[in-house]
Amino acid sequence: SVLIILGFAPLFIGLVNKQKAKLTGRIGAPILQPYYELQRLFKKETINATTSSFISRFSPLINFISLITAAAMLPVGFWKPLINFNG
Repeated sequence: SVLIILGFAPLFIGLVNKQKAKLTGRIGAPILQPYYELQRLFKKETINATTSSFISRFSPLINFISLITAAAMLPVGFWKPLINFNG
C-alpha cells in the first residue's frame, strides 16, 4: 500500500494541475510533469554550506521517514494498513 500511495501521488498532482489549467482556459503542463520533475530533482547533487548544522543534513531523511510512516497507516482499497492499532 505504501508503494501504491507514493507511486500514484505525483499522478494525482498532475491530474489536479491539468484540471485547474483547463478551468482557467489554459492548456497546462502534461499529466506526467510531476514525474519528470522528480526525476530531475533526484539527479541533482546535494550541496551543504560549511556552516550548516547536522539538522539541515538529517531533515530530508526525517521528512521522508515520516511520510512513509503516514502512508503505512492509510488503508488502500481492500488492503489493511501496514501499521494499524485500535482507537
